[in-house]
Amino acid sequence: HYMSKRLLLLVTALVAAVLIGLTFCYKDHSPSVEDHPSPAFAMYVNAYTSGIISSESTIRIILANEIEKPLEFGKPIDKTLFDFSPSIKGTAVWLDRRTIEFRPEKPLPSDKQYNATFYLSEILDVPSDFKKFNFNFQTLKQSLEVYVDGMTTTDKKTLRVQRLDGTISIADVADPKLMEKIITVKQNGKSIPVSWVHESRTVSHFAVEGIQRTEKEGSVELSWDGSPLEVVEKQSKIIIIPALGDFKVVDVKVIQSPEQYAALQFSDPLLENQNLEGLITLSGGSSLKYIIENNEIRVYPQTRQVGTQTITAETGIVNVLNMPLKERYSMEVLFEEIKPAIALIGKGVILPNSNGLVFPFK
Repeated sequence: HYMSKRLLLLVTALVAAVLIGLTFCYKDHSPSVEDHPSPAFAMYVNAYTSGIISSESTIRIILANEIEKPLEFGKPIDKTLFDFSPSIKGTAVWLDRRTIEFRPEKPLPSDKQYNATFYLSEILDVPSDFKKFNFNFQTLKQSLEVYVDGMTTTDKKTLRVQRLDGTISIADVADPKLMEKIITVKQNGKSIPVSWVHESRTVSHFAVEGIQRTEKEGSVELSWDGSPLEVVEKQSKIIIIPALGDFKVVDVKVIQSPEQYAALQFSDPLLENQNLEGLITLSGGSSLKYIIENNEIRVYPQTRQVGTQTITAETGIVNVLNMPLKERYSMEVLFEEIKPAIALIGKGVILPNSNGLVFPFK
């Protein structure tokens, strides 16, 4: 889509507000005049890297016009075309007749502001005022979030063995193996092995098998330390394991998209073929459909809900051993409207300097 510069900057601001985990994010405020070079450079530079970028991003300059002289694409350029403060070691290459890319030797430090100079006079015959093209960018501040997805009973005969599932999400890309150094899980002071599935370089899922459940209420301690990612964060969370025979609701979550539903998590696995009509209700009176899977019941409203409602689970619900819920359960939950979202389709690490740039998005 072709867009005017004003519309493009508006879209850029929206991207910053709604996207996490892309190669980079743009600034979440409208840039001041000092943030960008003089518009007069649009005669020579069509677009350039700016805003907040990934630590593993490259730095690009896209020229307004193609270079006619012979070029070697993808090979290091022997001239010094870029200067950075703080300094960055790396090489510059031609990607095509308009695009020069600087490739850092190693990932850039997190949350660092860089001032850059591109020596335009090394590749074009320009007036003295345009010899140096100055711009700036900043690397994304690394951060992490740890989520407990739920506890599942893996032994449906005795209900004594549990599995804990969780997710780590980080702001900037990193080696997935570093994720595995962040989490530790202990029961009764003894560490339990953690297994991993890496969805991407920003999202990893972990599972802890062999958690023991006994006649008395117990707990496991989930701890995380962000130091492998150079994130200053150390936290822990105590997760309660109900006693055997204590069949109850332990958590309720509302999933907003792609489908909206409430997930009720129980201490025991549930009898899968039971009729839940009238046993789980929403205060709004919406018709519901139910899916039972292990320790969880997913409750789907027939129409999309908005606002706070009370979800209620009645004692007629039974576990896999046909034991009824010990007591009636009610909790307020929040249903939200789907928020507008926009995603970049291309790799995009540039901020336009003039009209006419193609900006693919969905």
